[in-house]
Amino acid sequence: MCGLLKEDHNGMGKGASPSPLSFLGPQKRAVEPREEDAMKGISRFGRSAWCALALLAGMAGAAAQASQAREQSDADALKRFGEVMLAKGRNEQCKVLDESRTKQFDDDVAAILKKLEKRVPAQQLLGVALNAAVATGAPESAANCDEATRQAVEAGSEQARGWAEELRGRRSRGNSTQGK
Repeated sequence: MCGLLKEDHNGMGKGASPSPLSFLGPQKRAVEPREEDAMKGISRFGRSAWCALALLAGMAGAAAQASQAREQSDADALKRFGEVMLAKGRNEQCKVLDESRTKQFDDDVAAILKKLEKRVPAQQLLGVALNAAVATGAPESAANCDEATRQAVEAGSEQARGWAEELRGRRSRGNSTQGK
């Protein structure tokens, strides 16, 4: 009957005695649908449909933006992970960091990897790790254990520490003076 009920405010129909249920309040009775009422229903339906379409289009646009933002975030994380893995490989080659800092660096890389495994496909992580291993495994890179390498490894270690603490949900401790 969709909107085809009319309220009877006095609880009585035409020429009828009071209803025994009049204490319940106004009663509704069926009325004949008119053509103009049907047109109003269609126009209301049309407005609702357009609103629903606009809402769906907005949601689709937001989902596409979220997907693009997620892809960019993953790409940034993979780049950052590659830098950390390269520094880790150079540290293994050149033994820049002392034993305790190397262990901390390894722990930080493990924490980063654990979080990234949930966000980024494993094939991409493996590709980044293999690229870093190939780059640090080349014979010409083993001979270049100089001051620039030491600085790059220390920067990579600090980057890994800060990133791991960020992923663990802790505040960064600032600049470390350990091992200097």
